[in-house]
Amino acid sequence: MDKKLAVGTLLAIGLLLPGPPKAVPQLVVLARRVWEVSPRGSIAPFPLLYPPGYDSEVQGATVPLPSPDGRWIAFGDFGDDYDIHLLDVGLDRERRITRFGRPPGRGHTWVAALIDGWSADSRMLLVYVTHGETIAEEGMGAVPKAPYGFYVYDPATSTTKPLTLPKEFEFIAWLRDGRFVGVLPGRLPRDDKLVILRPGEARETRIRGVFSSSAQVSTDGKWLVGLHTENGRIPGKGTAQIVKVNLATMAVTPLVNLTSWSGNERPALSPDDKHVAYKREKQKHPLYYTPQESLFVDGRLIYSCPGPIDFKWVNDRMIAVACQESVLVLNSATGKILSRHQLTPGGTSR
Repeated sequence: MDKKLAVGTLLAIGLLLPGPPKAVPQLVVLARRVWEVSPRGSIAPFPLLYPPGYDSEVQGATVPLPSPDGRWIAFGDFGDDYDIHLLDVGLDRERRITRFGRPPGRGHTWVAALIDGWSADSRMLLVYVTHGETIAEEGMGAVPKAPYGFYVYDPATSTTKPLTLPKEFEFIAWLRDGRFVGVLPGRLPRDDKLVILRPGEARETRIRGVFSSSAQVSTDGKWLVGLHTENGRIPGKGTAQIVKVNLATMAVTPLVNLTSWSGNERPALSPDDKHVAYKREKQKHPLYYTPQESLFVDGRLIYSCPGPIDFKWVNDRMIAVACQESVLVLNSATGKILSRHQLTPGGTSR
């Protein structure tokens, strides 16, 4: 074959063959905003405008929540309809997906749809319908009539169906096999039960040895990580260690030994389940108390903040951190700052 012809043929084939997949930014939520983190670690606010709202995250929130695949962003609207809206990221198209909301009327309470979480395959969204406070300075208010409880929304069919879960259930994660990890509150915090259960079934699997308020589930749903205390699961007492629980066998593996329980440790596994990040709170004089927190990975200090820290794993190598008026991306092994974005006090994206 002629050399020029061979080169031309190869070039033509190269134009027809698909190239390597385009690297897309990872979406994370920090400081009640959605952020885009590039594969090289630069961070920028995602152009999403949403109203302020309820973010207790006890039985749901209105803070924007991206789906695991980054295709959707769900967020609540406490400024208008008290319902949940969904943004199609690729099409930049938003729509209201629930019709339960009822803003405050003659009284001071309301009915709202709150976001609990996405299924691991991003195909379903768990929603919780609840009412607002019924006790105010004016006295006791009536509870509005509404179809309270849990629902599942399917973006593909735009349908919402009720789901049978205990009304007091506090969601943590949705496993790939359809079961849910969460908390069944007791009369006192030490009576809370950390459980795995399947909708519609009374049987539950108890996860023992982990304080419920610290528990988080890994990205693949195989592991649960949390704090185990040595003094009856009582926060602030005795010593604690971070442990990893195999959700298939319930085998417990210690990860980090902590000499004392100090603040909200919030352990979180990296996406590859090989590293654990957590934070510690530095105690100061009680009369001049300002929270000061430090971020650790696998027992190594990688960042300190003169205030509270919020953090999220971006991938196995990077962690995004919110500290006061800044959002940063750190190398999780060295703590090197890869990028920084300054926040505008009181501002929102787009």
